[in-house]
Amino acid sequence: MNRYNYSIIIPHKNIPNLLQRCLNSIPEREDVQIIIIDDNSNPKTVDFSDFPGKKRKNTEIFFLKKENGGAGFARNYGLNFAKGKWLLFADADDFFNTCLNEVLDEYKDDAADIVFFKIISIKGNWLNKFIDIFFINPKKGSILLKYLFVVSWAKLIKRSIVINNSIKFDEIQICEDITFSYLSGFYAKSIKADKRELYFWYYRENSLSTQKINPDLLMDKLYVLSKALLFYKNLNQGIKLKKEYAKICDCLQNLFILDKFYLVKAKKILINIGFNRIKAAVIILFSLIKSINAKVKYD
Repeated sequence: MNRYNYSIIIPHKNIPNLLQRCLNSIPEREDVQIIIIDDNSNPKTVDFSDFPGKKRKNTEIFFLKKENGGAGFARNYGLNFAKGKWLLFADADDFFNTCLNEVLDEYKDDAADIVFFKIISIKGNWLNKFIDIFFINPKKGSILLKYLFVVSWAKLIKRSIVINNSIKFDEIQICEDITFSYLSGFYAKSIKADKRELYFWYYRENSLSTQKINPDLLMDKLYVLSKALLFYKNLNQGIKLKKEYAKICDCLQNLFILDKFYLVKAKKILINIGFNRIKAAVIILFSLIKSINAKVKYD
């Protein structure tokens, strides 16, 4: 009989002190499996002989050697070893609130497929607003949580819906959990929300998510956001597509600022995802006009 109710998957790269902080926030329980995937950390930064979690019970550590594998690849790798009824994900530089232990007690036998929680962050609480809306308007709130709560953490996810529907993370460098999140929401038959602040989202100036002018990261972001836009469009659940187009345009504008020739590659991405050539050209042209107008305005 499987003893684990929960599997917590944590990708890690070059931040052992923060990983240890994350582990310290997780109560030691017999029904909790911790899976740490080290994403080819630098031996000059990480002491592998004294790696965080190495002496902790029910903790499995995997050291990957794939170059630039990314958090998506690491999480997919970790899913292969998860045994818990529920999945939780954490970034190594974040950590859980003290209410985690009571949450684990409360939801171990719950019938829901996903349970969403609030977060604590200096970057604002846009995710928390979705939970507040859910308690006021469950129908609207369910759509927001299932499809626009596009982070893998701050939620409990039944492992069965991930396995049964072959849901995977995009193996790219940024925004890798967007597709995983809305597909999990799509296949979830029932969801719940909890107003407790379960997760601390830690903001690091040098993290990948803050590197907005890196062309490779922008291309990854364009790829994921474009896929999401087509998914929402086909879903036809009243999601505001204008906002999703705006996110894509923002990526294209930044690419144009770096070098206009990046837009050629961007057009290929849009076409490969499913936009026809005319629609892809219109999106790029619209972004180009906005970029030129902004440059004129601020020059």
